[in-house]
Amino acid sequence: MSIYRKRNLFELDGKHWSPAPAKSVDAQADARDWSKERKASPADYLMPVSKAWMKRLPPELAPDALAAQYPRIVNLIATAWDDREGARVLFGELLEHTRRGNRQGFPEAVERDLWMLRDYWYTGLLPKK
Repeated sequence: MSIYRKRNLFELDGKHWSPAPAKSVDAQADARDWSKERKASPADYLMPVSKAWMKRLPPELAPDALAAQYPRIVNLIATAWDDREGARVLFGELLEHTRRGNRQGFPEAVERDLWMLRDYWYTGLLPKK
């Protein structure tokens, strides 16, 4: 047991430490809409780093539809572009249809931009022969 943990957070069942049972929460607090309590919303505009990243792309790959309709996604791609694992995961989450519910997906032009960026990104990561 760590000396930094408060003792009331854990209980001993004889052999193992386990989390203490959660305290009961007021039903009204449970029903509260926490989405309105968010302190910040995602940047719904192109950040300077994203604009600089777009200028470095070949002109035929400029994601104009994506930037116009979903600038926050361009911001995510621009910041993850040089992160091999992060960009791979991000493109997978954006392009693989694994989300549940009645989501419509991206408009055709936006999806085309995403696929072109993904293909260009993968091409840049392939070993040179």
